[in-house]
Amino acid sequence: MDEPSHYAVHRLLDMSNLRWEMAYFWNNLYIEHNNQGGHPCAGGSWKGASDYMTETDRASVRRLLWRWGRVREFCAAKEKELEFYADKLESSRDIGGRVQDGQPRGSGISDPTARAALSMDRIIDSYADLVEGIRAAIYRELDFKAAMDELIDGLPHEQRRIIELRYLDGHQWTFIGMKMVMDERTAQRIDERAIEALKPGISVMMSTN
Repeated sequence: MDEPSHYAVHRLLDMSNLRWEMAYFWNNLYIEHNNQGGHPCAGGSWKGASDYMTETDRASVRRLLWRWGRVREFCAAKEKELEFYADKLESSRDIGGRVQDGQPRGSGISDPTARAALSMDRIIDSYADLVEGIRAAIYRELDFKAAMDELIDGLPHEQRRIIELRYLDGHQWTFIGMKMVMDERTAQRIDERAIEALKPGISVMMSTN
């Protein structure tokens, strides 16, 4: 048998290197996209790099979901706070009116009654700012909830229900699995898919706020 030529040896080496490079490429691609939609040969589709979710992305979406689930509690607490400071504001205005009525005509700021009136005005302004700030916080959370509701309503029924059970009702995965007639890991995987589906809409929502 003839010995391989110099060209043939180099050709074999090139082909061997190519096989190693291709194996390395496909292995890395599989690892990167293993949990990102399935293998295309199995009927799934791999996502592009722009759609890839990091653990930081997932944690951010989950924080917003927990916030969404607590909006009712937040607003209820703020309503009580608002009622308290609104009463303080009205009482301060009433006292301030009486102080003003008792102020001697033509008196200067050095007059004790005038100083009391000025101090009461500052208290009234402080309470008014607090009331306005609390109202703004309530409206902001209600707007946030409405936007999140719209995104969550667009999910498939199973994903939406698991999101509600987890983040709105605050149930553990064991209960969610029993409620949905599935094991915990399946429920968690559906939660992962829901988070992936919500990310684009949440990104748009947060960028416009």
